[in-house]
Amino acid sequence: MSREKTRKRKSKGPLGGFNAKLSVSPGTIPQGKIGRWVNDVDNRIQTFLDNDYEFVKAKDSHIGDGQKNGNTDIGSKISKVVGTTKTNEPMKAYLMMIDKEWYDEDQAKKQTKVDSIDEAIRSPGFGAGSKGLDKGHSYGNIDYKA
Repeated sequence: MSREKTRKRKSKGPLGGFNAKLSVSPGTIPQGKIGRWVNDVDNRIQTFLDNDYEFVKAKDSHIGDGQKNGNTDIGSKISKVVGTTKTNEPMKAYLMMIDKEWYDEDQAKKQTKVDSIDEAIRSPGFGAGSKGLDKGHSYGNIDYKA
């Protein structure tokens, strides 16, 4: 005789797999904006505010709303506890956003710097120069005798 399972499953998926804990529902971030979670440590929130980011506001948010959607902020800002600080206090991350056009400009500036570093690495004689090494002693031409 086989036993039938009478308990209804509560889980939403297997444990230990990919969990998008910081995902947001579609429509939370307005069209034309790019969202990002920012940890509330040191001066990061102010740094982002100073660089054209703004808080994403929860729609119809009120005290206690966090029980329903995971928001830990009692105001309209969307936040989640993401760990602990060095002093073992809860660390929150706030959902912030920036105009896509400004985001793209910032990314292009960062890519320009990365491209110049990549170009320097690929150039002949990389590693030579101030250290007085010649091309024959650059990475890739290694001699070893025991």
